[in-house]
Amino acid sequence: MRTNKWKKLKIHVALVCGIGLTVALASCDEVDEAFDCAEICEEFKRCFDSELDVNDCVDTCFDAVEADTELRADADDCAGCIDNKACNEVNDACPSCQPVFDAFKPQS
Repeated sequence: MRTNKWKKLKIHVALVCGIGLTVALASCDEVDEAFDCAEICEEFKRCFDSELDVNDCVDTCFDAVEADTELRADADDCAGCIDNKACNEVNDACPSCQPVFDAFKPQS
């Protein structure tokens, strides 16, 4: 009888820990996506559009990457690629940035 109680307790603890870990990992993904968008938008402003409203860009970028897993992967790759690149190097060195830039640049 006592062993059965411990098994149930272990199962409940494992379940609670699993749920907690899932929530924590989901939150980390959102922080990473927001950071990627901020980095990309700052770079876009620095290199391509000095008038860009970075806050609006980040909001648009974040919404876009939340809705599209392929774009999310491109944004992650782009943010990692643009570090320490001169503006004239970004397009050639970081092809993953182009779909991200296209997704949130202001429409003419």
